[in-house]
Amino acid sequence: MHAAELRRKRILDVLARDQYESIQALSAALRVSAMTIRRDLDRLEAEGLIRRTHGGAVSESLGLVDLDYAARRSQNAKAKRQIGEAAAALVQDEEIIFLDAGSTVLAMTEFLMHKHITVVTHSLPVVDKLAGREGLEVFLLGGQVRRDLMSVVGYRTEETLAAFHLDKAFLGTAGMDLKRGPNHSTPEEIPLKKLAARLAKQVILLADRGKIGRPGTIYFLPITGIDYFITDGKTAAEVKPLGRARE
Repeated sequence: MHAAELRRKRILDVLARDQYESIQALSAALRVSAMTIRRDLDRLEAEGLIRRTHGGAVSESLGLVDLDYAARRSQNAKAKRQIGEAAAALVQDEEIIFLDAGSTVLAMTEFLMHKHITVVTHSLPVVDKLAGREGLEVFLLGGQVRRDLMSVVGYRTEETLAAFHLDKAFLGTAGMDLKRGPNHSTPEEIPLKKLAARLAKQVILLADRGKIGRPGTIYFLPITGIDYFITDGKTAAEVKPLGRARE
């Protein structure tokens, strides 16, 4: 097998495993130039084996509505894993926790596998990761399934959530203003975030450093309504007490 053929086979293996990968990551992993990777991707797409995206490629088996979510999961994966590990360390056995939809909160699931807890969520990927695990009880909230968001939303979702007692709510955000609070650009998810924050004894916000200072459409919680803000650091995640945790 020629070097180019072997390289393209390795690209297909990566996409079969991860569904999405960026040109930069493929270039670093295969130790070739970005231009070479682009040529390989063009060839694979012409053969109907992959689909090109802006800045990367996805497996041909990945549905169009799942594309954006897969891309977001791959962004800042190391930082999200670091944040997820620190967030999961705050969860105690027998607690009831709410896990928001979003790729940073999803990173927690890897570190919750062996805990004895109840998880309440509207995230389809969270359910996929945790359902059926021994010691874990998982509740998927009812409502309208939005595949573009990979979550369930709507007034029925809020009604279902309102029936639960929550020890902790773990929320994601599109941006974080350290004075004004977190913001989000998807209006359909805002009521659920606010309700989970009201119900929970503790509210923990998760966001990588790239989101700090990023402006947004809707600011959904004041700083005083958040107990801890977890973000990535140089060697370990930083857990910052805010609002009620400072009192």
